[in-house]
Amino acid sequence: MNTSFLSRSPWIVCLAAGLFLWSACGVAGQTSPPLLVPAPGSPLSVPAPGNLAAGDLNGDGYPDLVVTSGKEQSITILVNDGRGRFNSASNSPLRLRFNPGEIALGDVNGDGNLDLGVATHDSYVISLFAGDGKGGFKPTPDSPVSTRQGRRPHTHDLVFRDLNEDRKLDVLTVNSDDGTVSVLLGDGAGNFAPADSSPFAVGRSPYPLAIGDIDGDGKLDLLVPNVEDGDVSIMLGDGRGHFVPSGFSPLKAGTRGYFIAPGDLNNDSRLDFVVSHDDSTEVSVWLNKGGQGFQAAPISPLELNNRAFQVAVVDMNKDSKLDLVLASNTSVTVMLGDGRANFSAASGSPFPAGKGTWRLAVADLNNDAKRDVVCSNLESDTVTILIAGR
Repeated sequence: MNTSFLSRSPWIVCLAAGLFLWSACGVAGQTSPPLLVPAPGSPLSVPAPGNLAAGDLNGDGYPDLVVTSGKEQSITILVNDGRGRFNSASNSPLRLRFNPGEIALGDVNGDGNLDLGVATHDSYVISLFAGDGKGGFKPTPDSPVSTRQGRRPHTHDLVFRDLNEDRKLDVLTVNSDDGTVSVLLGDGAGNFAPADSSPFAVGRSPYPLAIGDIDGDGKLDLLVPNVEDGDVSIMLGDGRGHFVPSGFSPLKAGTRGYFIAPGDLNNDSRLDFVVSHDDSTEVSVWLNKGGQGFQAAPISPLELNNRAFQVAVVDMNKDSKLDLVLASNTSVTVMLGDGRANFSAASGSPFPAGKGTWRLAVADLNNDAKRDVVCSNLESDTVTILIAGR
């Protein structure tokens, strides 16, 4: 290379160096903007927030929030103004006569409004509240509903989903001390009855379950993490509300599996899953190999350097590749996927929240077509709203 010209033109050397730094690192000294930033008004004050759910309660097209408070025996209803700012609904909080645990939103009575299901930790009974389409709720005529008979109630999940393909929402609960999952089939008018053979046996101390088509037959199946057994029950559905163990169930998926979430992590059109672990800073990534069962991804277990609780699998950065969002003790952790089941921390992650961050929801809160995150901080008496920063 002829260096004499460059030596006579030092400004060209500087320009070349500057272009190299720009192309390699953006602007020298700058880093990528954070994926998430606190929303205006965040955090919100909510006494001892536990479980939460997002959904459009008043028909304005914006997701609102419902948040439980066991300490107050109440549910806080927060209305979204469409810009990611939340205010208490006029009828909030919803006062209860029991400590609310798991919650679910869905139109169980077919009137087009979201209804609310509330379970309590030490009961087989769930309470159903009909939504009025304005953010208000009142008990349904047949509430409460018993999910099973027994003497050791310990409810760890509540889900509304159409399990028997009749376009009417059904109910699932996880009965931790019994090692079972209860299925109640809905009639579309707000009434529920146990499915044939319900409850279904899983493992010891099951935690909140995940739902998806595991075996590719077009019918919904269940993934249930069993904390005491250190495995995951894979329960195959028949499309009529009945479930049986897969030939690969139970799957040893790491010690004390905690929260679980499904998604196609490596773009092979099969449903994989991620599971967090009790008393661990790692999460496990499991790939669906079809007729060969599940196999741990090469990156698994994935170290987060913080204890993880609830996990969601969603596309956070709009690259058509699924990412991981985790409630992680005092923060929200986002790990971006590459479409091959490898993950790396998003810019700015972990995102500070509050003490006791353990439940979350993901939704477009400010109508910008980007996914945002809301999380409850149990020990801080706050709810954190994080909106997409870019």
